Amino acid sequence: MKIYKYNVSKIKGSVDAQSSLEELTKHLNHYGQKGYKLSSTIPQLVDGSTESTLLVFEAEDHTEECTIG
Repeated sequence: MKIYKYNVSKIKGSVDAQSSLEELTKHLNHYGQKGYKLSSTIPQLVDGSTESTLLVFEAEDHTEECTIG
């Protein structure tokens, strides 16, 4: 059975601005180098505008502590 670990990161603002795209690229590369892949994104809305975006990263966990049974 596969066991997964997760990491959540936050990008301020909407992801359509150039600075946000650069920050997104930085987060993707950072977690990608650690073996994570982007699992999902969750926009955080305030009064109909995107205030920030949560990035959920997923990776297989190969440590012994995660063995069930």
